[in-house]
Amino acid sequence: MNVCIPIVKDHGLDSRISPHFSAAPRFLVVDPQSRSFRVLSNDRAGQRGGGREVVSALLAEHIDALVVGGIGAGAVGHLARAGVRLYGASSRSVTEVLEELRRGTLPPLAADGPLVHGHGDVDGGGPLGRHRHGRGAG
Repeated sequence: MNVCIPIVKDHGLDSRISPHFSAAPRFLVVDPQSRSFRVLSNDRAGQRGGGREVVSALLAEHIDALVVGGIGAGAVGHLARAGVRLYGASSRSVTEVLEELRRGTLPPLAADGPLVHGHGDVDGGGPLGRHRHGRGAG
């Protein structure tokens, strides 16, 4: 399983979660079992309306789940239709999220929940760039 987590800075599994999906400068894609991961840069970070291209690029990375601090309703719809499981998270580290996922306590993201924003977070363009691969400790 590949879990995607928007992050602020690349500190591997100690990275902090970005508060908003399409504005995240990077995405960490991790296999929770092996803790191996790769980091992708978001060329659309900080640009209004980049959600659609970010979603398309992440789907090409074969993600199974996404953990977010906040996300636009349009992006939620595209990800849900693609079968990606969505989870909500407050600002914390990737390691803490993986532990919650392991315990089964990571809350599913409700399409009308407080972390979903009503704006049109689904248009724009730009690919994700690759940064590095790693293997987490533990």
